Amino acid sequence: MDLYEALSIFEITDSNNVNEEEIKSIYRKLCFLYHPDAHQNEDIKHYNDLMSKINNAYEILKRHCAYKQNKSSFTDQEEQRVKQQTEKEKILMDIIVRAYYASKAEIDKINSDFLDLFLSLPQKVGHMTMGGYRKPIAGYHHIDEVFENKSKAESEVMKKYIKMFAQEFAEKYGIEINFLEVIGGDYINFLNNTNWYERYMNHQEQDDKKRLK
Repeated sequence: MDLYEALSIFEITDSNNVNEEEIKSIYRKLCFLYHPDAHQNEDIKHYNDLMSKINNAYEILKRHCAYKQNKSSFTDQEEQRVKQQTEKEKILMDIIVRAYYASKAEIDKINSDFLDLFLSLPQKVGHMTMGGYRKPIAGYHHIDEVFENKSKAESEVMKKYIKMFAQEFAEKYGIEINFLEVIGGDYINFLNNTNWYERYMNHQEQDDKKRLK
């Protein structure tokens, strides 16, 4: 794949004005739209191939942006740094997207229960007293607590699946994770470990050798 094909996949018309933040934003949108986990009952091979093209295009565009920024002093070391960072972002995005679609049924249930609560108490929902204080709702002090609890419940479900897929990735590539040390339940940060990329690449090289035999 060349730069022009990568630009076409990301629907970018001007290679001179492309920047890293723009391609990151487009990459996230494409991942959520075309990730195989979002198309379970469709042609999975088609979406696997499509995601492979999107990932390749993302890597090419990231290198293009890095080259533009470092035109006068672009070195092999810088190219390797950009490659590692791009690979890291692709893996993180894959885990997040998989967690999003895996958690969808539970989050839909949370939203359904949230809606049932509001429909069962229509006279109290969103009502403000003359003093500006919200009336209590079904054991909550005020409506803000309902929204806050809903948001917390959704966040916990998402974190559960992120942890599951992060653990799956770590076990596959022999990366050690102590989840008790992860701050604030942000399990995705385990990839900040310094040796994750080396272990990942070693595993990929072994797979390539097996395929060539």
